[in-house]
Amino acid sequence: MARVYRPPDVGDIVEVRQGRETGRFMVVIGRLDDRYVWLADGDRRTVERPKKKNVLHVRPTGKKAEVVVERLHTMGRVTDADLRFSIRRFLRDEAGNAEH
Repeated sequence: MARVYRPPDVGDIVEVRQGRETGRFMVVIGRLDDRYVWLADGDRRTVERPKKKNVLHVRPTGKKAEVVVERLHTMGRVTDADLRFSIRRFLRDEAGNAEH
């Protein structure tokens, strides 16, 4: 039976699995189609310079950057500070879960 893969949605936090940014966590800020997404982290990859990435080269974490989703819906854009805040919060929560 073939495995069905659902591409990440806008606002999902993903881990990059291929390329020079392997191991970094980023937020999906746009979808080009079912195969490619636009990623940014607000630090090395800013909103003005997002990375186009094949969805097969990222691992969804199952977490969503709610701040990013809310900003995109209300303002139609997101800032680098919002992305940095969301990723820091995700990493802090993951570190807290690892201790328990």
